Amino acid sequence: MQEVLIESKGIKTDQYFIPPFELRKGDLVIIYLEGGFHFDDLKAQLVAIFTGEVQHENVKINKALTFVKPFKESFFKTIFNPVRVGRYLKNNADVNNLAVSKIFETENFTKNDKVKNLGISEQKRLSLATVFSKTKNVVFDLRGESASHF
Repeated sequence: MQEVLIESKGIKTDQYFIPPFELRKGDLVIIYLEGGFHFDDLKAQLVAIFTGEVQHENVKINKALTFVKPFKESFFKTIFNPVRVGRYLKNNADVNNLAVSKIFETENFTKNDKVKNLGISEQKRLSLATVFSKTKNVVFDLRGESASHF
């Protein structure tokens, strides 16, 4: 029997209901949130619960997930010293992990490319590979992505 990471008896608010589920090691759970003005708040609430930052009475976190944050760079850094893919990986990933080297086999960018010049999908996959190099227990946002990208 596989390790249970999250046990949820269901999450209900005025705006949504997520039915009960268990997340076991090796499983993938997809939660589809309808778009709209409430999307960002709902996503933030769920990320806080699944990463263990906030407790919810109906959710037991046995092993917290890591949220794959989108790439952000300050305006001044973007102009004067933009981050390149190689430096981003060196600063944020376990560079000895196979997932890091594999990203260059599947993507059309190199270590010398500026992260700011990558498309949003490429930035998301770069961030995802970075987090996957450290842990397999992740939560991430696929907003704006088609199934063919992942």
